[in-house]
Amino acid sequence: MPSAPRPASCSTTATRRCTAPRGWTCRCSYTRATERRPARGFPVSGTFTHRQLIDDDLEVIPTPGHTPGTTSYLWDSGTHRFLFTGDSLWVEYGEWKAVVLGSSDRAASLHSLRLISDLDFDVLVPWAAMKGEPSVNVVNHDDARTRIDAVIARVEAGGGY
Repeated sequence: MPSAPRPASCSTTATRRCTAPRGWTCRCSYTRATERRPARGFPVSGTFTHRQLIDDDLEVIPTPGHTPGTTSYLWDSGTHRFLFTGDSLWVEYGEWKAVVLGSSDRAASLHSLRLISDLDFDVLVPWAAMKGEPSVNVVNHDDARTRIDAVIARVEAGGGY
């Protein structure tokens, strides 16, 4: 069977097919192109249950839903407030989307999205961006809220994105 098309960033040389959708960064299950052993996961020793401030500039924000331990991080650089959303949000051709899988907790995802909507940030740093798209999104609070409200509406309507 021929292998699937690979994005330019895919470095897999193994015969295993690349699982990345066209235009996405590769998610191949090999740690290096020269290695034939599948990559191993690491056990999670715990998750955050409440918001915590680390030092004066980094806040840990539990945002479960996509998975039970999904966590976002809000970092204040002094100039910008960066929101790192992990697997809970990504941007596809300028549109913000949530990752709600069949195994995800939809109610928890909606709760977390509402929490994110209320956060004060001006740079979204999602877990992934489409090839050729910016890896961060600079926004103002009103624009961020509008975009997240659109995501919430899609998830409430039963969509996975």
